[in-house]
Amino acid sequence: MRRDAHHVAGSSGRAPRKRRGLVGSSRASAQGGHLLILESGAFAVKSTLPNGSNAQRKVTADGLETTFVTNHLSPFLLTNLLLPVLKASAPARIVNVSTGLHRSAHIDFDDLQSERDYDQRHAYGQAKLANLFFTYALARRLRGTTVTVNAADPLATKRGANAMPSSLPLAIRLILPLLKPFLTTGRAAQSSIYLASSPAVEGLTGAYVNVWRKSIRSSPASYDEATAEKVRRVSIELTGLEEKSLSH
Repeated sequence: MRRDAHHVAGSSGRAPRKRRGLVGSSRASAQGGHLLILESGAFAVKSTLPNGSNAQRKVTADGLETTFVTNHLSPFLLTNLLLPVLKASAPARIVNVSTGLHRSAHIDFDDLQSERDYDQRHAYGQAKLANLFFTYALARRLRGTTVTVNAADPLATKRGANAMPSSLPLAIRLILPLLKPFLTTGRAAQSSIYLASSPAVEGLTGAYVNVWRKSIRSSPASYDEATAEKVRRVSIELTGLEEKSLSH
């Protein structure tokens, strides 16, 4: 891996506080950072209930629901802590890997940790939607700089499609078998590679790009700035960041 690129795959579900050591070592060793790709894809795949939900809700050492930590809070924390490096060595690009499952999700601020009613599809979609709110909000805050922030939709992989819960809508469950031959890891990476390296997207920010390298609209809900600000404040509180330390 090049010195000026950071790729973070957040699949371990470790608590946000334990990510700070990783960030500290990265900031100390990096001579510059021009690219940050955040690929978090923790999804509980074992369905134990008739409706496809997973009874085994897991929490981190901080007592936070694992799916929300891995798919949103960890990328949120890492991005904010590495942002000084990226800004100092700009131009730079931040790419958050999203998912189409955000389209059927909503943010339940009354049960953000899914303590009352845990459903794996909702937990994953909610976390990815929260991360999308963060992506767009950060892009707005960094306008006028040469640091861009975009979201990449990988569509899916065969492994991901096989892990989809039985609670998915019937139409999706019917079409998935037809799509599986095309759901390769190479295709899934196309949107991220394009946003990370293509000269064609220089200066593009706040976009949602699919595997066909097209900038498309994400869900209408994902553009609600009031909800985005609420997500941001909750995320700051849960990760222990200080508002005054966020200069962006």
